[in-house]
Amino acid sequence: MIHDVTGVILAGGASRRMGQNKALLPFQGAPLIQSVHNQLARLFDNVFIVTNSSELYHFLPCPKVSDLIPGGAGSLAGIHSALFHSTTPYVFIAACDMPYLQAHLIRHIVSEREDFDIVVPVSSFCPEPLHALYRKTVFDVIDTALKKGQKKIISIFDQLRVKIIQQNEIARIDYEFKSFRNINTPEEYNALTTT
Repeated sequence: MIHDVTGVILAGGASRRMGQNKALLPFQGAPLIQSVHNQLARLFDNVFIVTNSSELYHFLPCPKVSDLIPGGAGSLAGIHSALFHSTTPYVFIAACDMPYLQAHLIRHIVSEREDFDIVVPVSSFCPEPLHALYRKTVFDVIDTALKKGQKKIISIFDQLRVKIIQQNEIARIDYEFKSFRNINTPEEYNALTTT
């Protein structure tokens, strides 16, 4: 178990393109978010969910916390709340719709923290800030950004020490980049459940 990192699931998205709450869609006989929770619970002593609808996730045996700054500030607000509520020096953030998390890759990301504020992998498409490690001290930078109306996670990167884990390094652990597969549309959900 990784003792000084808290595993956090962000489950606050509106799922507009999906048309329904993607975290609760069936996946391998259980809600999609159950798979994410189970994998994080095998790695971290502490796991919790950031959601403004905690009653929807009553079946998960972990704490649920809300955004500190309500009003649609997106994933950055979720990370903000995660850092505030965490009792460990770091949090590993995962989106609620990433059922193929891999322990080896998460351990590798955690092992790269050294003196960095954020450790973020790059998939075959772009940086993956919802599959990344954040130091608790990043809270103040995010707090300021949110109060200025900023919502994009990458908007804070230039103010912090960010370790980028490049594609070739990721590919040695997860050559299909399957860890980053998520769903935003019914088509993506169908593809996820048929592969």
